[in-house]
Formats: sequence, structure tokens, C-alpha cells
Amino acid sequence: MNSFHVKHYSSEISKSIVYYTDNRLSPAIFTACQEQIRQSVNGYELVSVSLAPLEFGRNLVLEKERGYLTLFEQILAGLEASTADVIFLNEHDCLYHKSHYDFTPPDPAKIYYNQNVYQVRTSDGHAVYYEAKRLSQLCAYRDVLIEHYHKRVELVKQIGFSRKQGFEPGSHHRAERVDDLQSEYWRSEFPNLDLKHGQNLTAARWHPSEFRDQRNCQGWLESDGTIPGWGTIQEFLPNLLKGV
Repeated sequence: MNSFHVKHYSSEISKSIVYYTDNRLSPAIFTACQEQIRQSVNGYELVSVSLAPLEFGRNLVLEKERGYLTLFEQILAGLEASTADVIFLNEHDCLYHKSHYDFTPPDPAKIYYNQNVYQVRTSDGHAVYYEAKRLSQLCAYRDVLIEHYHKRVELVKQIGFSRKQGFEPGSHHRAERVDDLQSEYWRSEFPNLDLKHGQNLTAARWHPSEFRDQRNCQGWLESDGTIPGWGTIQEFLPNLLKGV
């Protein structure tokens, strides 16, 4: 069982975005994803954690090399700097639809993942959907996340990072897990877009055959056309990449 204490919250639950980046992204995508967040957050607190100075919300800079431990340290730094009850983790290369931020976790002790997300290949606009729990789509209460990421950072410092530990809190029951958190998922009214541009920290998969376990690509869909809430891929993606 987890040892954390779940505090009681008032009816006025505050929300914050913790945004993290390694600053290695094309200027057009970098700017477009930040602007989409600005237009969508409805006054929520915004904390950005970067590896170089950034004019985006309240910015914290970690002078570290890009890597898995640094990623976890960035998230922890953002969580500790935030003052809100509920946290949305936002990655620098995702376009988040406004409906994503309407969610409030019903159980303060659990981690929640938005499963309504397409990954979009920026080279040609090809998009795929499949059910998964992704770190970029996480929402949970801040105190639970802080405890988890303290444990995760210390574990990786001691023994290094293994993919068997997983990136997503509460998403598996392997012996290598960080803790015993549980997770659920929700679906926003409209999907988010996870842009795959060749410099992502983790590799993308574009066909079910690339999954060793077919249970990890349930609900597989492919599209080169229209995505609900965004319009036609071939219309908006070229403009985005041009910085329009």
C-alpha cells in the first residue's frame, strides 16, 4: 500500500499546468504548442521547467543535460513550484485541446490519463490513435505526484533508469514499479495531438506489428484526413510548421 496521506480538498479546486521541455524543438512547433496552451488554460497557474531560459509562465531553469533523470527532476521541480491542487503535465510537443483542461480527478489518490489523443507525424501528417496511458496526458493531485516523483528521482539516482520501471505512474504492476499507485483514464471531448517530429525522447510506433504485446495498441485507428476539434490535418499542419 502507498504511504501517502490524501488531504481533504475544498469545493474550490485549483489547477495548474506543469510544462517541461528540453529546448530541442523546431521554433514553429515550440511556439505553436505554447500558444495553444496559452489559449486553452482559462487562467490556470502555469509553471514551465526548461534547460534554457524560456518566456512561458513562471519559468524554472535546470542546468542539466537532457535525459531520463533530468526529465523526472524537471517534473518534480515544477510540482514543487506549483501552488495548485490539481496538476496537468504538459509536454512541449503536444497540442492540447481546450477540453483537456475541463477534467477534475474524481479520486485524489489516483493518477488519471487522457486517452483521447492522436499521435501525428509531422513529416507527412499521418495520424494514429490507440489506447494508452501517456505521461504527456497525465492529470492528478499535486501532493500524490510530489511523493511519487521524489521516490522516482531517488530510485533513478541509485540504480539508473530502466524501461521496466515505466514512465507513467500507476500504469503497471511489474516488480520494477516505483510505487503502488493506481491509475484510471478519461477522455476529453476532443482529442489532443502528440506531434512526432524525429527528436522525441521516446520513439513512436506507426503500425500494430511494432508492438510486442498487441494488448498495448487496442482501438487502433489511422487517419490522413480530419481529426475532430482540429479539422483537416493537411490544412492545419503545414501552416503550423511554417509558424502561421
